[in-house]
Amino acid sequence: GEALEISRKVTVEVPGSSAAHLPLHKAVVEAISERDGDAAEDAMKALIERVQSDIERFFQEPDAEAGREGKEQNKLRLIE
Repeated sequence: GEALEISRKVTVEVPGSSAAHLPLHKAVVEAISERDGDAAEDAMKALIERVQSDIERFFQEPDAEAGREGKEQNKLRLIE
């Protein structure tokens, strides 16, 4: 629960992330609907890898609205 909530809060802050995640979610749903376990596993792995990449990108990019000292505090507030 908590990790998923943090992931959601962070990834919506990454430009283009939400749009990129939709087809990945769709692929998971379609594979499950078709009862294709291997395809569902592959689709879920792709989704998790993309989310992980977006989270890493979020914490590496500077926060344009905050000064140097405040950027990390603003980002950490999202996950509190």
